[in-house]
Amino acid sequence: KSAGTLAVSSMLVRARSLAAPAVLLVSASVGVLRGCQDTRTPLYVLAAATTLNAVLDITLVFGLGWGALGAAIATTVAEWVSAVALLVVLRQGVATNVSGACCTLRVGPARVAAGSIAEALPLLRASAAIFGRTLLLQGVLTASAALAAFGGGAVAAAAHQVAMQLWMLGAFIADSLAAAAQTLIAA
Repeated sequence: KSAGTLAVSSMLVRARSLAAPAVLLVSASVGVLRGCQDTRTPLYVLAAATTLNAVLDITLVFGLGWGALGAAIATTVAEWVSAVALLVVLRQGVATNVSGACCTLRVGPARVAAGSIAEALPLLRASAAIFGRTLLLQGVLTASAALAAFGGGAVAAAAHQVAMQLWMLGAFIADSLAAAAQTLIAA
């Protein structure tokens, strides 16, 4: 409702949007490492990134007085550090056990060959439903945040954010249990 809320919100969205590629890289890297039954490496990297985020939060928010923008910058930096660290781990190689044969998985730069799009079509078709679900979920979350911020002001936006954090905590707990179960089933 206020111009101040809109200005701060748009500044935070711009700062946090710089981390979107890093979040995607972290998510994909953690998935690859889980598939190789390595859950310790993501735990260590993400714990270090969380510690870095906390240190940067204290420094930028309280030390330099940057407020919410400092928190957004701290989180963005921590996400990029974790993305780079996980990519370095994947580039060095991860030991995996596929069909009883031990091998090393190394992830490098992608190369697109002439026939690769045709080969990828079955995967694209299979993942279309989950992509659509994720797109709709993000749309609903974005719309609800916008309604809370613009329709109810700062108090409604803060209450919405608390509710979203609790919902995300529950989702992450369920996801971690699912990942552990998938790893045990695959073993």
